[in-house]
Amino acid sequence: MSKDSERSFRVQSLDVESLQSVKTELGILDSVLKMNLDFAMKALEAMPMSKKEDAALQVEGEQTLIKIKAFPTSWGFPVFHYVVWNDNNDLKLLQKIRVREAPLTTENICESHFVGHCCRDEFKSCMKQAHEKMAHEKMASKKDGLANVELKIICGELHLTYVTSANSSTAIEIRPDRRVRIENDFLSDVLRVMHQMEKSGEMSPGMLACFQHLIASSPKAKHKGAVQILLMSDGKRVEFLHHNHLAVLDRFVIFIGANNKPEMRRTTEHCLQ
Repeated sequence: MSKDSERSFRVQSLDVESLQSVKTELGILDSVLKMNLDFAMKALEAMPMSKKEDAALQVEGEQTLIKIKAFPTSWGFPVFHYVVWNDNNDLKLLQKIRVREAPLTTENICESHFVGHCCRDEFKSCMKQAHEKMAHEKMASKKDGLANVELKIICGELHLTYVTSANSSTAIEIRPDRRVRIENDFLSDVLRVMHQMEKSGEMSPGMLACFQHLIASSPKAKHKGAVQILLMSDGKRVEFLHHNHLAVLDRFVIFIGANNKPEMRRTTEHCLQ
C-alpha cells in the first residue's frame, strides 16, 4: 500500500464520538474500510476509557490505510496499539502494548489492561497464568525480567500482545481453555457459556452438539453431588466444575464419537489442572 493511500488523524480518545468524526471526515468509504472501522468502533466502545487514551488505531481498507492516534499529551508514543485483523472473515481487534522500559516483568502485565474482559478460565485468569509463566521464565533465565520477548495472551475476544522490542526473538503464548465454575444453577451456567461462545464466534457445530447432549442428559439432575463435566470437540475443551472441586463425586466426558454423534462417558479422571 502506497503512502498516498495513508490517512492520519489525531483525536482526544478512541471513543465512539471521535471515531465517528473521523468517519465523517473520510466521506465515502470502500466496503472493507467501512466494515473494519465499524467493527473497531463497536469493539472499542465496550472498553474502559483508560484503554482509549494514549492509544493508536490502525484500520485498513481496499485502497486506504488510516491511522488514528489519541494522546492525552502532545508528546510520546501511545501505550496501546489496536489493529483490526480479518481471520477468515472473522474480524478481531488485536491489542499490542509496547513495554517502554525493557525487560518485561510481571509488573508490566497490569490489571487495568484486562478491565472488561471475561476470562475463559474462571478458576485461574489469563492474567494470573501470564504472571505465573513470566515468573517461571524469569527463574529459568536467572534475570530480573525478559528482554527481546513477545508475550501473547489469546483468551476469547481478547488478543493482547506485550512486546519489548521491534524484533522479538522469543514468543510466549497464553491460551487458556474454557473452565466454568458451577455455583448453584447448573443449567444457567451451561446456557451462559453457550451464549458467550456463540457471541464470540467460538461455537463450532461439534461443540454445539456436545452442549445439546449435555442439556438433554442433565447429569446434575441425576446425581445429587457435585459434578465435573468435560466437553471435547474439534481440538477444543470446555470444562464445568463445581466450585468445591474436592467434593466432586461424578465426572463425565462428552465428545463426538461414532457416526459423528456426541457420546457421554463417566470417568474417574480428574480433569482440573
